[in-house]
Amino acid sequence: MEKRHRNRYTGDLREIVAFAEQTGEGTPRWKLLLLGGASVPQDRVDELFAWTPAKLASLRREMRAFLRSLVSRHDDRVMLGAPVRLRLTLRPRISPRGFASAPWEPAGHVGLDIIDGSIRSIVFFNLITLLRRAGIACLRRCSTQECERVFVKSGRRSSCSDACYRKQYMREHRRGELRKDKKGSRDGKTTRKR
Repeated sequence: MEKRHRNRYTGDLREIVAFAEQTGEGTPRWKLLLLGGASVPQDRVDELFAWTPAKLASLRREMRAFLRSLVSRHDDRVMLGAPVRLRLTLRPRISPRGFASAPWEPAGHVGLDIIDGSIRSIVFFNLITLLRRAGIACLRRCSTQECERVFVKSGRRSSCSDACYRKQYMREHRRGELRKDKKGSRDGKTTRKR
């Protein structure tokens, strides 16, 4: 898979993870149903907009627990995540040879139309599809001790937010200063070596 395609999926995965962890500007509700690439019936979109905040919070908690369980079990070995029961009716959609239904899909690509299924099943199907496309290696747990958030890694980032990065940096900086003081530097000042 080319890097530009992986980046597209990584961006979509970042939006779903931000929704689950309640970070960022907030993902619009309708994107939860469409980010996996499958087409969804309009009545499911309408149903999602009718959800109460409590029902949406419950979905968020379940997604967050699923993502955190994946990150805590991730290592170099094959792993089995927590099982997620989905009830969906899918219809394959095959683009004809020489014609791609979307720029990132090769000719002869098999797409999916979701005919029926609960909103929870559709959202988890999309999340799992994005994890397969972007790869689980891009998911990380925040390196700050107090924070347990999951985020999608970009570059050398090791924290979920700038605030967590600053906390971690200051903690390491203070530890470094204490070590310098114990080494016997002059009044806490260090001299430059030539």
